[in-house]
Amino acid sequence: MSTRANLDELIEDARQQLRRSEGRLTEAEQIKDAQRAEVEKFQGFLLRQIRVLASVELCMKVIWADGHPVANLKAEDKALRLHKIEGHDMYGLFLVAGEGVEQEITRIGGSDPHFGNRLLVAIGDAVSRGQ
Repeated sequence: MSTRANLDELIEDARQQLRRSEGRLTEAEQIKDAQRAEVEKFQGFLLRQIRVLASVELCMKVIWADGHPVANLKAEDKALRLHKIEGHDMYGLFLVAGEGVEQEITRIGGSDPHFGNRLLVAIGDAVSRGQ
């Protein structure tokens, strides 16, 4: 993203912050705001679990997709996705096998004290197996 595009995004965010503080968000902005909050919450959860260095190594990018936050990850030449399993305190790790094709690798409990370690080991196993 160019510097000008970054600046434009920062300016638009500042405008939105002002509208929010004045109670003047449009319905679309309110929806986007709620989605952004969920994405930031998921990103914070993941950073606490796998540490910043691992998130950088995995090129982690958390986005809003398919109605919920999704972490896109890259390990070697493998594209992976991590997201919460709807209705459960579980997260699924998926190998992206093609456009719209995902293969589930594992599920990890959201309250598992070893979540980050289990996630990293599952990614390592998927890469080493060449899944």
